[in-house]
Amino acid sequence: MKAKTAVLLAALVLGGCASLWEGLYEDPPPRRRFPQDIVLGMTTAEVRAMRRPAAINRTVTANSVHEQWVYRPRGRYGTIYLYFDNGLLTAWQD
Repeated sequence: MKAKTAVLLAALVLGGCASLWEGLYEDPPPRRRFPQDIVLGMTTAEVRAMRRPAAINRTVTANSVHEQWVYRPRGRYGTIYLYFDNGLLTAWQD
């Protein structure tokens, strides 16, 4: 962090760029909640960052990879199934 701060401060002093200074103190991105924040088109990495599945069922064909991710959350939600085609969320079932 010190090196990044020094480089950005030097750029600020030499170039007078206020946007670099503002970049140092950005708010962190909001934490996503599972399953409320699931959106079609998300990647497998985005969904996995929210919560790891209990199981992954994978079908590989000549042209694509289909995955079914199974979640068994506690509480008010029953079993949730997420369906990915070639790494993108295309459907879900709850």
